[in-house]
Amino acid sequence: YQRRVHGEMSVKLDVETGETASVATYESFPTCSMIEEFMLLANVQVAAKIYEHFPSYAFLRRHPAPSEGQFEALQQALADRGHEPLDLQSSASLAASLNRTTDPEDPFFNVLVRMLTTRCMQQARYFPSGEFNYSDFRHYGLACPIYTHFTSPIRRYADDVVHRQLAALLGLTGLSEGMTNKDHMHEIAENINYRHTQAQHASRDSSNLHTGFFFKGRTERATGYVIFRRDNGVVVFVPKFGIESIVWARPEGPDLLDAKIFDKMEVDISIRTDDGSRNKLVIEVAQGPPPPPAPPKGQKRDAETAELETATTQPDAAPGDAKPKLKKKKKKKAAAAAPST
Repeated sequence: YQRRVHGEMSVKLDVETGETASVATYESFPTCSMIEEFMLLANVQVAAKIYEHFPSYAFLRRHPAPSEGQFEALQQALADRGHEPLDLQSSASLAASLNRTTDPEDPFFNVLVRMLTTRCMQQARYFPSGEFNYSDFRHYGLACPIYTHFTSPIRRYADDVVHRQLAALLGLTGLSEGMTNKDHMHEIAENINYRHTQAQHASRDSSNLHTGFFFKGRTERATGYVIFRRDNGVVVFVPKFGIESIVWARPEGPDLLDAKIFDKMEVDISIRTDDGSRNKLVIEVAQGPPPPPAPPKGQKRDAETAELETATTQPDAAPGDAKPKLKKKKKKKAAAAAPST
Protein backbone atom coordinates (compact mmCIF):
# COMPACT_ATOMS: atom_id res chain seq x y z
CA TYR A 1 0.00 0.00 0.00
CA GLN A 2 1.49 3.34 -1.05
CA ARG A 3 0.23 6.78 -0.12
CA ARG A 4 1.58 10.17 -1.06
CA VAL A 5 2.85 12.28 1.80
CA HIS A 6 3.95 15.90 1.89
CA GLY A 7 4.13 16.44 -1.89
CA GLU A 8 7.50 14.94 -2.66
CA MET A 9 7.43 11.83 -0.45
CA SER A 10 5.56 8.55 -0.67
CA VAL A 11 5.34 5.98 2.09
CA LYS A 12 4.95 2.27 1.45
CA LEU A 13 3.31 0.30 4.26
CA ASP A 14 3.35 -3.43 4.92
CA VAL A 15 -0.27 -4.50 4.34
CA GLU A 16 -0.04 -7.21 7.01
CA THR A 17 1.73 -5.40 9.82
CA GLY A 18 1.12 -1.74 9.03
CA GLU A 19 4.85 -1.07 9.44
CA THR A 20 6.64 1.49 7.29
CA ALA A 21 8.34 -0.62 4.63
CA SER A 22 9.96 2.21 2.65
CA VAL A 23 10.02 5.94 2.05
CA ALA A 24 10.89 7.43 -1.33
CA THR A 25 10.33 10.34 -3.66
CA TYR A 26 6.80 10.22 -5.08
CA GLU A 27 6.78 8.83 -8.61
CA SER A 28 4.47 10.43 -11.15
CA PHE A 29 3.36 8.78 -14.39
CA PRO A 30 2.25 10.26 -17.76
CA THR A 31 -1.29 9.03 -17.16
CA CYS A 32 -1.40 11.11 -13.96
CA SER A 33 -0.53 14.24 -15.96
CA MET A 34 -3.26 13.47 -18.47
CA ILE A 35 -5.90 13.13 -15.75
CA GLU A 36 -4.67 16.32 -14.07
CA GLU A 37 -5.09 18.22 -17.37
CA PHE A 38 -8.72 17.12 -17.67
CA MET A 39 -9.37 18.07 -14.04
CA LEU A 40 -7.82 21.51 -14.55
CA LEU A 41 -10.01 22.12 -17.60
CA ALA A 42 -13.10 21.12 -15.64
CA ASN A 43 -12.17 23.45 -12.77
CA VAL A 44 -11.62 26.38 -15.15
CA GLN A 45 -14.94 25.87 -16.92
CA VAL A 46 -16.89 25.60 -13.67
CA ALA A 47 -15.17 28.70 -12.26
CA ALA A 48 -16.22 30.77 -15.29
CA LYS A 49 -19.76 29.43 -15.07
CA ILE A 50 -20.40 30.16 -11.40
CA TYR A 51 -18.80 33.62 -11.73
CA GLU A 52 -21.12 34.39 -14.64
CA HIS A 53 -24.18 33.66 -12.47
CA PHE A 54 -22.88 34.75 -9.05
CA PRO A 55 -20.46 37.65 -9.72
CA SER A 56 -20.36 38.78 -6.07
CA TYR A 57 -19.95 35.50 -4.22
CA ALA A 58 -18.68 32.82 -6.60
CA PHE A 59 -16.24 30.66 -4.67
CA LEU A 60 -12.89 30.87 -6.50
CA ARG A 61 -9.16 30.29 -5.99
CA ARG A 62 -6.39 32.73 -6.90
CA HIS A 63 -2.60 32.54 -6.97
CA PRO A 64 -0.70 35.87 -7.00
CA ALA A 65 2.32 36.34 -9.21
CA PRO A 66 5.65 36.07 -7.32
CA SER A 67 7.92 39.02 -6.72
CA GLU A 68 11.55 39.24 -7.84
CA GLY A 69 12.72 39.30 -4.22
CA GLN A 70 11.23 35.87 -3.52
CA PHE A 71 13.46 34.36 -6.22
CA GLU A 72 16.67 36.22 -5.36
CA ALA A 73 18.51 33.30 -3.71
CA LEU A 74 17.44 30.82 -6.40
CA GLN A 75 18.43 33.17 -9.23
CA GLN A 76 21.87 33.66 -7.67
CA ALA A 77 22.32 29.91 -7.24
CA LEU A 78 21.50 29.34 -10.91
CA ALA A 79 23.91 32.09 -11.96
CA ASP A 80 26.68 30.48 -9.88
CA ARG A 81 26.21 27.32 -11.94
CA GLY A 82 26.27 29.19 -15.24
CA HIS A 83 22.53 29.13 -15.98
CA GLU A 84 20.41 32.00 -17.22
CA PRO A 85 17.98 33.54 -14.70
CA LEU A 86 14.38 32.36 -14.67
CA ASP A 87 11.98 34.61 -16.58
CA LEU A 88 9.22 35.65 -14.15
CA GLN A 89 7.30 37.97 -16.49
CA SER A 90 4.52 35.42 -16.90
CA SER A 91 3.80 31.81 -16.02
CA ALA A 92 4.35 30.87 -19.68
CA SER A 93 7.80 32.49 -19.76
CA LEU A 94 8.67 30.86 -16.44
CA ALA A 95 7.66 27.44 -17.77
CA ALA A 96 9.80 27.97 -20.88
CA SER A 97 12.85 29.01 -18.86
CA LEU A 98 12.38 26.03 -16.52
CA ASN A 99 12.41 23.71 -19.53
CA ARG A 100 15.75 25.20 -20.57
CA THR A 101 17.33 24.90 -17.13
CA THR A 102 18.81 21.42 -17.33
CA ASP A 103 22.04 19.60 -16.61
CA PRO A 104 22.91 16.84 -19.12
CA GLU A 105 24.99 15.08 -16.48
CA ASP A 106 22.29 15.14 -13.82
CA PRO A 107 18.63 14.52 -14.83
CA PHE A 108 17.42 15.31 -11.30
CA PHE A 109 18.75 18.87 -11.49
CA ASN A 110 15.70 20.12 -13.42
CA VAL A 111 13.36 18.43 -10.95
CA LEU A 112 15.16 20.14 -8.09
CA VAL A 113 14.95 23.56 -9.76
CA ARG A 114 11.20 23.12 -10.23
CA MET A 115 10.79 22.10 -6.60
CA LEU A 116 12.66 25.17 -5.36
CA THR A 117 10.72 27.39 -7.79
CA THR A 118 7.45 26.21 -6.26
CA ARG A 119 8.75 27.03 -2.78
CA CYS A 120 9.54 30.60 -3.87
CA MET A 121 5.90 31.26 -4.75
CA GLN A 122 3.06 32.39 -2.55
CA GLN A 123 0.28 30.03 -1.50
CA ALA A 124 -2.91 29.97 -3.56
CA ARG A 125 -6.01 31.06 -1.60
CA TYR A 126 -9.79 30.72 -1.77
CA PHE A 127 -11.93 33.86 -1.96
CA PRO A 128 -15.41 35.07 -2.93
CA SER A 129 -15.37 36.84 -6.30
CA GLY A 130 -16.73 40.12 -4.94
CA GLU A 131 -13.47 40.83 -3.07
CA PHE A 132 -11.20 41.40 -6.09
CA ASN A 133 -11.25 42.78 -9.61
CA TYR A 134 -11.36 40.19 -12.37
CA SER A 135 -7.73 40.89 -13.31
CA ASP A 136 -6.71 39.73 -9.81
CA PHE A 137 -8.54 36.39 -10.11
CA ARG A 138 -5.62 34.94 -12.07
CA HIS A 139 -3.97 31.71 -10.96
CA TYR A 140 -0.31 32.32 -11.80
CA GLY A 141 0.93 28.77 -11.25
CA LEU A 142 -1.66 27.24 -13.59
CA ALA A 143 -1.71 30.14 -16.10
CA CYS A 144 -5.49 30.46 -15.79
CA PRO A 145 -7.44 33.76 -15.76
CA ILE A 146 -10.02 32.22 -13.42
CA TYR A 147 -9.94 29.03 -11.37
CA THR A 148 -11.70 27.08 -8.63
CA HIS A 149 -11.76 23.60 -7.10
CA PHE A 150 -14.63 21.43 -8.32
CA THR A 151 -13.32 17.93 -9.06
CA SER A 152 -12.70 16.51 -5.55
CA PRO A 153 -15.81 17.05 -3.36
CA ILE A 154 -15.13 13.87 -1.36
CA ARG A 155 -11.94 15.31 0.13
CA ARG A 156 -12.25 19.13 -0.03
CA TYR A 157 -15.01 21.25 1.47
CA ALA A 158 -14.28 24.02 -1.06
CA ASP A 159 -15.45 21.68 -3.83
CA ASP A 160 -18.70 21.07 -1.94
CA VAL A 161 -19.36 24.81 -1.87
CA VAL A 162 -18.72 25.04 -5.61
CA HIS A 163 -20.99 22.04 -6.28
CA ARG A 164 -23.82 23.79 -4.43
CA GLN A 165 -23.35 26.94 -6.48
CA LEU A 166 -23.26 24.97 -9.73
CA ALA A 167 -26.36 22.98 -8.75
CA ALA A 168 -28.17 26.25 -7.95
CA LEU A 169 -27.40 27.89 -11.29
CA LEU A 170 -28.59 24.72 -13.06
CA GLY A 171 -31.87 24.96 -11.18
CA LEU A 172 -31.39 21.73 -9.27
CA THR A 173 -31.50 23.33 -5.81
CA GLY A 174 -31.50 26.69 -4.08
CA LEU A 175 -28.76 28.46 -2.13
CA SER A 176 -28.97 29.19 1.57
CA GLU A 177 -28.95 32.81 2.74
CA GLY A 178 -25.33 32.48 3.90
CA MET A 179 -24.22 31.23 0.50
CA THR A 180 -25.43 34.48 -1.09
CA ASN A 181 -23.73 36.73 1.46
CA LYS A 182 -20.27 38.00 0.51
CA ASP A 183 -19.16 38.47 4.13
CA HIS A 184 -20.26 34.96 5.07
CA MET A 185 -18.48 33.54 2.03
CA HIS A 186 -15.37 35.45 3.08
CA GLU A 187 -15.47 33.74 6.49
CA ILE A 188 -15.83 30.33 4.82
CA ALA A 189 -12.88 31.05 2.52
CA GLU A 190 -10.64 32.20 5.38
CA ASN A 191 -11.50 29.16 7.46
CA ILE A 192 -10.73 26.80 4.56
CA ASN A 193 -7.44 28.60 3.89
CA TYR A 194 -6.50 28.21 7.55
CA ARG A 195 -7.50 24.54 7.62
CA HIS A 196 -5.53 23.90 4.44
CA THR A 197 -2.40 25.31 6.08
CA GLN A 198 -2.99 23.14 9.15
CA ALA A 199 -3.43 20.09 6.91
CA GLN A 200 -0.05 20.81 5.31
CA HIS A 201 1.52 20.90 8.76
CA ALA A 202 -0.17 17.59 9.63
CA SER A 203 1.13 16.11 6.39
CA ARG A 204 4.67 17.13 7.28
CA ASP A 205 4.24 15.60 10.74
CA SER A 206 3.00 12.38 9.13
CA SER A 207 6.04 12.41 6.87
CA ASN A 208 8.35 12.83 9.87
CA LEU A 209 6.58 10.05 11.76
CA HIS A 210 6.92 7.48 8.99
CA THR A 211 10.49 8.56 8.33
CA GLY A 212 11.28 7.88 11.98
CA PHE A 213 9.68 4.42 11.79
CA PHE A 214 11.64 3.53 8.66
CA PHE A 215 15.10 4.68 9.81
CA LYS A 216 14.85 3.45 13.39
CA GLY A 217 17.70 1.04 14.01
CA ARG A 218 19.35 1.57 10.64
CA THR A 219 21.75 3.92 8.87
CA GLU A 220 21.47 4.61 5.15
CA ARG A 221 23.97 6.33 2.89
CA ALA A 222 22.61 8.32 -0.07
CA THR A 223 23.27 11.32 -2.30
CA GLY A 224 21.84 14.66 -1.17
CA TYR A 225 21.55 18.13 -2.68
CA VAL A 226 22.07 21.41 -0.84
CA ILE A 227 18.84 23.44 -1.16
CA PHE A 228 19.42 26.14 1.46
CA ARG A 229 22.38 27.67 3.28
CA ARG A 230 22.54 28.68 6.94
CA ASP A 231 25.21 30.28 9.07
CA ASN A 232 25.76 27.01 10.93
CA GLY A 233 25.05 24.41 8.25
CA VAL A 234 23.06 23.57 5.14
CA VAL A 235 19.65 22.05 4.39
CA VAL A 236 20.02 18.91 2.28
CA PHE A 237 17.33 17.15 0.22
CA VAL A 238 17.77 13.40 -0.41
CA PRO A 239 15.85 12.33 -3.55
CA LYS A 240 16.13 8.60 -2.84
CA PHE A 241 13.94 8.94 0.24
CA GLY A 242 12.19 12.24 -0.46
CA ILE A 243 13.39 13.74 2.82
CA GLU A 244 15.28 16.85 3.86
CA SER A 245 16.98 18.04 7.01
CA ILE A 246 19.71 20.32 8.31
CA VAL A 247 23.30 19.11 8.15
CA TRP A 248 24.98 21.00 10.98
CA ALA A 249 28.52 22.24 10.60
CA ARG A 250 30.80 20.54 13.13
CA PRO A 251 34.40 21.42 14.10
CA GLU A 252 35.55 17.84 13.54
CA GLY A 253 33.61 17.44 10.28
CA PRO A 254 34.07 18.80 6.74
CA ASP A 255 33.71 22.52 6.09
CA LEU A 256 30.16 23.31 4.99
CA LEU A 257 30.49 27.09 4.88
CA ASP A 258 31.61 27.00 1.25
CA ALA A 259 28.79 24.71 0.14
CA LYS A 260 26.47 26.20 -2.48
CA ILE A 261 22.87 25.51 -3.44
CA PHE A 262 22.65 22.51 -5.83
CA ASP A 263 25.95 21.05 -4.56
CA LYS A 264 25.91 17.28 -4.19
CA MET A 265 27.14 15.45 -1.11
CA GLU A 266 27.06 11.93 0.24
CA VAL A 267 25.22 11.76 3.55
CA ASP A 268 24.42 9.20 6.24
CA ILE A 269 20.84 9.15 7.53
CA SER A 270 19.86 7.72 10.90
CA ILE A 271 17.66 8.21 13.95
CA ARG A 272 19.21 9.48 17.20
CA THR A 273 17.74 9.78 20.68
CA ASP A 274 18.42 13.06 22.48
CA ASP A 275 18.71 13.68 26.22
CA GLY A 276 14.94 14.01 26.48
CA SER A 277 14.49 10.51 25.03
CA ARG A 278 13.03 11.93 21.83
CA ASN A 279 13.94 10.39 18.49
CA LYS A 280 15.03 12.73 15.73
CA LEU A 281 16.24 12.35 12.16
CA VAL A 282 19.95 13.08 11.72
CA ILE A 283 21.65 13.67 8.37
CA GLU A 284 25.44 13.96 8.45
CA VAL A 285 28.13 14.24 5.81
CA ALA A 286 29.26 10.71 5.04
CA GLN A 287 32.69 9.78 6.36
CA GLY A 288 34.50 6.46 6.36
CA PRO A 289 33.21 3.23 4.83
CA PRO A 290 29.50 2.94 4.03
CA PRO A 291 27.29 1.40 6.73
CA PRO A 292 26.33 -2.26 6.30
CA PRO A 293 23.04 -2.72 4.41
CA ALA A 294 20.05 -2.98 6.72
CA PRO A 295 17.64 -5.91 6.25
CA PRO A 296 14.35 -5.01 4.58
CA LYS A 297 11.58 -4.05 6.92
CA GLY A 298 9.56 -7.12 7.93
CA GLN A 299 12.42 -9.60 7.32
CA LYS A 300 12.89 -10.32 11.02
CA ARG A 301 9.20 -10.97 11.45
CA ASP A 302 9.18 -13.30 8.44
CA ALA A 303 12.00 -15.37 9.96
CA GLU A 304 10.15 -15.66 13.26
CA THR A 305 6.97 -16.67 11.46
CA ALA A 306 8.82 -19.34 9.47
CA GLU A 307 10.33 -20.76 12.68
CA LEU A 308 6.91 -20.87 14.32
CA GLU A 309 5.36 -22.61 11.31
CA THR A 310 8.17 -25.19 11.25
CA ALA A 311 7.69 -25.97 14.94
CA THR A 312 3.93 -26.37 14.65
CA THR A 313 3.90 -28.49 11.47
CA GLN A 314 6.69 -30.98 12.24
CA PRO A 315 5.51 -34.64 12.64
CA ASP A 316 4.85 -36.11 16.07
CA ALA A 317 8.00 -37.27 17.86
CA ALA A 318 8.76 -40.95 18.15
CA PRO A 319 8.30 -42.68 21.54
CA GLY A 320 11.04 -41.63 23.89
CA ASP A 321 11.86 -38.47 21.96
CA ALA A 322 11.41 -35.09 23.58
CA LYS A 323 8.19 -33.37 22.61
CA PRO A 324 8.47 -29.94 20.96
CA LYS A 325 8.22 -27.27 23.64
CA LEU A 326 5.65 -25.33 21.61
CA LYS A 327 3.27 -28.30 21.57
CA LYS A 328 3.64 -28.74 25.32
CA LYS A 329 2.62 -25.14 25.85
CA LYS A 330 -0.42 -25.63 23.64
CA LYS A 331 -1.48 -28.72 25.57
CA LYS A 332 -1.11 -26.90 28.89
CA LYS A 333 -3.22 -24.03 27.63
CA ALA A 334 -5.88 -26.45 26.43
CA ALA A 335 -5.91 -28.28 29.75
CA ALA A 336 -6.18 -25.06 31.69
CA ALA A 337 -8.99 -23.86 29.49
CA ALA A 338 -11.03 -27.07 29.73
CA PRO A 339 -12.64 -26.51 33.20
CA SER A 340 -13.97 -23.12 32.20
CA THR A 341 -16.04 -24.66 29.39
